[in-house]
Amino acid sequence: NRRTEAGFARFGAAEDDNEILWWQLGGYVGEGSLISSILDTQADVVQWGYLWWSCTQPPSTQVSFKVRGSDDPDNMGSWSPEYTDPGAFLGDVLDINDRYFQYQVTLSTDNAYNTPSLLDVTATWSQTAVESGGDAPQVTELLGPASNPCAGPVLIQFALAEAAHVDLEIFNLAGRLACDAVSSSFQAGSYEVQVEDLAPGVYFARMTADGSQESVRFVVLR
Repeated sequence: NRRTEAGFARFGAAEDDNEILWWQLGGYVGEGSLISSILDTQADVVQWGYLWWSCTQPPSTQVSFKVRGSDDPDNMGSWSPEYTDPGAFLGDVLDINDRYFQYQVTLSTDNAYNTPSLLDVTATWSQTAVESGGDAPQVTELLGPASNPCAGPVLIQFALAEAAHVDLEIFNLAGRLACDAVSSSFQAGSYEVQVEDLAPGVYFARMTADGSQESVRFVVLR
């Protein structure tokens, strides 16, 4: 999804040193799409999690996703509605019996000088259910930084299937607490927490959400 040069001036053509020539090479491409290969989860999914991605998205540009799932890779069915924000809950559109998963990403721009870039894509699911008090399975996801290794402020991503009180702590490699990133109650949904002033090194993020605990390791370069 890149702009092509709209034209350029050439001075001093071979036929006439005083001639000025202009070539019109065409405009930019406003939109481009990519359909992923079909992912085999190797077994029926008990609970679908979330779709995360990280990207650079300058003004006047957009990155959007559609997904689909099936138990038959030769018949993947129709695409979901469009997602424009990371952390989309896949359980709303995919069935628990779906073994195969596929996504379509579209990058678009309204500005010839700006283009978005997709850095990575993560889809999560569970093939074992974590029961919460005998109710429906509760899904929490701690994805960690949007990029890993990372530089500068660290953007920790997490998601909740149900409302919960969340404690998010950052520890260094020696096990010492580096910072309390957040301690607050959240509604169901996906969230991002920015952590600043971490020195270069290896860290662990630990999230506790109403008794459920997850952790992820990440590296800060500078």
